[in-house]
Amino acid sequence: MIDNNYVDLGKAPDGADVLFPQTGRISDLIQRVLYPQTQVTEADLFNRARQENATIQVFNGTEIVGLAGRMQEWLIGKGVTIASVGNATNHGGAPTVIKDYGNNRFTAQWLARMMGLPADRIQPGTDGLASSGVIVVVGSDGESIIAR
Repeated sequence: MIDNNYVDLGKAPDGADVLFPQTGRISDLIQRVLYPQTQVTEADLFNRARQENATIQVFNGTEIVGLAGRMQEWLIGKGVTIASVGNATNHGGAPTVIKDYGNNRFTAQWLARMMGLPADRIQPGTDGLASSGVIVVVGSDGESIIAR
C-alpha cells in the first residue's frame, strides 16, 4: 500500500491540494515487494550499505539518560561510523526503530541485522528529524541490544 510515507503534500498552481510521489521510495517499495532478495550475505549487505554512504545518527527515544551515547559506542565497536547523537522527543519509549530518510535500505537492513531487529522495525523517515541518511531511534529495548 502506498501511504503518506511515499508522497509529499503540496499545492497545484490552482491552489488544489495534491500528492507528489517520492519516486525513490516508491521504486524501493516496488523492488522489495516484486523482486525480494532472499538470502543476502552479511558481507554483501555490508558492501551495499557502504556504497550508499549514508550518514548514521543515533537518537535516544527513552527517558534513560545517556542511552544514545551508549548505543553509539556499541555501534562504533561493530565498525559503524556515527555522525551524531541526540534525542527523539516523540518516540515515547517504544521499541528501537531504524528510520530511513532517503533511499538507504541496505544501510537500514545492515543495522537491523546487526542489532537483531526484525524488518518491520525499519521505517521511512517522515517525521522531519533528518533530511537524509539513517537514524537509529533507541527505544525501550536499547539496553538489551547493547548487552548482546
